[in-house]
Amino acid sequence: MITYPTNVELKRRYIGTTPIGRVYIGNNLIWDTKDGYGVRWIHDGDGTMERIGNMRYHRTLPIQSKMRRCTIDTDGTIKYISNTNYKKYTDNTDVPYSTLNTMVEVPEHYCDCGQVVENGVTYDYIMLYPNANVGKHIPIHYIGAFEAALDRTNNKLYSIVKTNIEYVLDNGVETKEIYGQSLTFTDDAADFRGGNNDTSYTGAKTLLGRPVTNINISNFCTYAKNTGSKYCLYNWEAHMSLYRLFIVEYATFDSQATFNPILTAEGYHQGGLGFGVCSNKNEWNNYNAHNPIHPCGVTLILGNETGNVKYNLGTYTTPVSYSSETYFNVPSYRGVENPFGHIWKIINGIYTVVSSSVNYIFTSTNGWSIRDFNYGTSISTPAANHELRTNLSTAKTQGWQKTILFDNHGDILPKELNNTDNTTSSKAITRDYFWQSYANGQYKAVVGGSLNNGVRTGLGSLDVQLAVAGTSEHGGSRLLYIPSL
Repeated sequence: MITYPTNVELKRRYIGTTPIGRVYIGNNLIWDTKDGYGVRWIHDGDGTMERIGNMRYHRTLPIQSKMRRCTIDTDGTIKYISNTNYKKYTDNTDVPYSTLNTMVEVPEHYCDCGQVVENGVTYDYIMLYPNANVGKHIPIHYIGAFEAALDRTNNKLYSIVKTNIEYVLDNGVETKEIYGQSLTFTDDAADFRGGNNDTSYTGAKTLLGRPVTNINISNFCTYAKNTGSKYCLYNWEAHMSLYRLFIVEYATFDSQATFNPILTAEGYHQGGLGFGVCSNKNEWNNYNAHNPIHPCGVTLILGNETGNVKYNLGTYTTPVSYSSETYFNVPSYRGVENPFGHIWKIINGIYTVVSSSVNYIFTSTNGWSIRDFNYGTSISTPAANHELRTNLSTAKTQGWQKTILFDNHGDILPKELNNTDNTTSSKAITRDYFWQSYANGQYKAVVGGSLNNGVRTGLGSLDVQLAVAGTSEHGGSRLLYIPSL
């Protein structure tokens, strides 16, 4: 634990008349214990984290606890879903999951990130501030509760449920378990057929109700914009914000750690979100050609809670097997279904340029206002409102993220890669994996990993080896709604 000095004069530093969120004794930084809460870890360490700041906030989680599912109508009307009955709004009317976008509200807050040296040790840190104007401003925004579906008639992207979700009953009470092949679909589900739109898949492998894939990023951006003036494609800023919220809540990079709903003795969350919809057996292509394996909305029953729902591929009497696995545990983080795994999520606001055996990673400087995908054709001419964030050798085209770039931007990007096997994640700071190309060119980014990436998936997993105009059967995305657009 951090020992705070006593019987000394504490001094706040100011920007103008605004106090910033770090406390100093002379020129030596100590951690604020009132306005914010966060974590720190040794920069070149193993990623083990220590909670810092206001310890009461670590128990109450004033930012994360305000994340909640809601629906957004075509006119921008927001209605919140009940905390106790996922089928109802807070006014006790029914929730029309099949016609309105279901989103997760992420409240406005501030984030202070960076490095500090204490007693000769370099620490990276994240501090979150629910009220104080400190560091980076994170505006209120709404992340699609489900992986994105496509209205193929009108080319509009949705966060919607076209499956009649039915949970296994235990003495008449719904459990957190589904038999996928027993599900039925809405009358218009064919207009929202997911994956690559292959109609030949039926039964457990049907693409009805599934998220859409096999679309390039420019079209994804267009389809998101077609949905409404405040909508855009899921982007790097929103993903990093979600990742930081998880990190501070669970004090770990390891989003695949075993889910544990029991709090620590101090009242803190522990563990992670579970293994996710992932497998270490690479048989996905034989199963359904890398198309999504379950429908949107499996975790409806969880509401705003973090947890898992067991999704059986077949029926109660007729199991269907993906390799030897007949079910997957579908995770939800505070209402966001599959924040990693299942299918890759294509995101805007980040791209890479490979040149002369070096990969240069650029991110947007105005991520909360971008709606179109832009990329630079060279290192010296980045896309408008983008800047170079880091670069790394392409001598290794993949590996565990051994060390990361971390500064006041709050981006979590790899700087050095470790070995490529499935057993050395303990030697990687984030426990997540990175893929890149060695060939000169421009590449977009996908995050989170997919079904066949197994232990290499996670909130911090990043793949930048797909050409900017490329598509993939296991590359989908997520919808984003930003009121300030």
